[in-house]
Amino acid sequence: FVATWLRASAGDAKVVVAARSAPGSASTPATLHPLPSFEEELDARAQLGDDLSCHGRKHFDLSGDAAFVWGLSFHVADEVECCQACAAHQRTCSMPDSQGRTFWTASHAPSYKAKCGRPGGKLCNAFVYCPDERCFSYTPHNHSRHECWLKHEPNITHPVAHGPSFPAEMRHAPRKDWPWAVGETVWPGEPPELVQWTTGLVVKRKETVWTANIMPGWHTKFCSGKYGPCGSA
Repeated sequence: FVATWLRASAGDAKVVVAARSAPGSASTPATLHPLPSFEEELDARAQLGDDLSCHGRKHFDLSGDAAFVWGLSFHVADEVECCQACAAHQRTCSMPDSQGRTFWTASHAPSYKAKCGRPGGKLCNAFVYCPDERCFSYTPHNHSRHECWLKHEPNITHPVAHGPSFPAEMRHAPRKDWPWAVGETVWPGEPPELVQWTTGLVVKRKETVWTANIMPGWHTKFCSGKYGPCGSA
């Protein structure tokens, strides 16, 4: 027989395998096989141990209240390594004698050896990774593939993060009215429709996370101003 693979919509992550029999023979009922979600795929690749999960999400940029590495210089292979580096910060930098100890060496910037700060401080529980050649952000910086930010997010059920898209009102606004100044040499055209970043919360697998996201202040301010209210895309 011939097997036909059909991918369902993003909201219904299943694959339908329809077995089509040869002419004249009885047909075989279709069966459903669940597709692993992005979160499950990321966890399977990261293998964090300690019952930790990356709780990965595509098309979100998480703000956090602290950053432990400067992502413009901390370049890693992919979102897997970015998540692993966050977990390593948790493990290594929670030790009482960890100050100054290297917790991760970035694979795409080996001279960058990320080190622990003073013991007793905040620990990484969030990461933000740029998977595209260029990633847009309302900042004056040029963000590129392999960039990894390790952060702390105080509210894992309602993290401050924007996504999955930039509202049309924001994308089509004159550059002078953008929430933050972005030079034409940094990003010459309009912002993209979808947020390009991948983010995640590195906590126990069974923790309740991402119940909803809270938009950052710059997003709320723009959408309550002269171009608001904003739609979703």
